[in-house]
Amino acid sequence: MSFEGLTFQLPLPDRRLSPNARSHWAIKARMVKAARAAARIEAVRVLDGCPPPRWGKAKLHPAVFLGPRNRQPDPDNLIASLKAYIDGLADAGIVANDKDLWPERPTFTRVEKFPRIEITITPE
Repeated sequence: MSFEGLTFQLPLPDRRLSPNARSHWAIKARMVKAARAAARIEAVRVLDGCPPPRWGKAKLHPAVFLGPRNRQPDPDNLIASLKAYIDGLADAGIVANDKDLWPERPTFTRVEKFPRIEITITPE
């Protein structure tokens, strides 16, 4: 099966995944492990039994849907906070290697319900 692009819906990354967070290393390690697993599970759900595409080079576009009480993060810190999600998607075989997955500048939208991040990956 051929994919033109895939979109993954994930929760907003935990604030302890921010590069500016000052949390204990063991707590951060648990958060990274959980986020990576969540991305892998979401990839399996989106692929719905199809084999993963394993794209060589791809673009990543994060669309952030913030709730009324969420603060808008700095775009650079947001991308860094997504590393565990990106690694989980690479683990699922969306890309051959996440070093060839280039992020675009995120877009931010306010929503009343269901704050989330939608990561769209398209091959180059």
